[in-house]
Amino acid sequence: MDLPSAQRPEMIQQVKSTRYSIARRYGRVTIEGHTYVYERSTDTLMRQDAYHRRKQSTCC
Repeated sequence: MDLPSAQRPEMIQQVKSTRYSIARRYGRVTIEGHTYVYERSTDTLMRQDAYHRRKQSTCC
C-alpha cells in the first residue's frame, strides 16, 4: 500500500488500543516509511512533518 503523502493520515487516535501501541514505549513509530510521533497526553500518533509544523506554529 503506497499512498501519496496527502492521503496518509496526519493523526492516529486511541493508540493504546491499536497495533501501533509500541510507540507508547519508544515515543515514535515508522509506518510505511513515515515516522509518527507519540503524544502521551492525547494518546495519538502524529505524522512527524505535521508534528513539527504544529510545534512551530504554537511556539513563541
